Amino acid sequence: MKTFESYVRWTGGNEGELTFENGDTMKFSSPVDYGGVEGSVVPEELLIASLNTCLQMAFLAYARKMRVGIESFESEAEGHLDKVDHQTRFVKCILRPRVSVSSAKHVSRAKKAISLADKNCFITNSVNFEVTVEPSVQVAGADEST
Repeated sequence: MKTFESYVRWTGGNEGELTFENGDTMKFSSPVDYGGVEGSVVPEELLIASLNTCLQMAFLAYARKMRVGIESFESEAEGHLDKVDHQTRFVKCILRPRVSVSSAKHVSRAKKAISLADKNCFITNSVNFEVTVEPSVQVAGADEST
């Protein structure tokens, strides 16, 4: 079993500081709608960012094993909150990875690597809401994506 740890400290108002195991820190707050500070990172963003970064790291691991010639990887994430049984909760997240590969022969392998990453991402497999992946793979320098 692997354990991950973090530490939070209230810094006043609706703000805090998050410290990770490696010592990195970041400030956060509640959303502005709930008295938070404009421009601060909020817990909801951190959850959606965890899904997005997990997909990227899993994709990179599979792509390396499959010898995919990756030129670039970018991904947008969109999380949706709604009321369910009188509670606000995430109901879905859409991840939109955009991968650029070095040649056409890498397109199908990149798509397979994304599919495996989606299926095996630890964070995705730990949440109780729908996570959809809408990938785009293109050859570097080409106009069309697939």
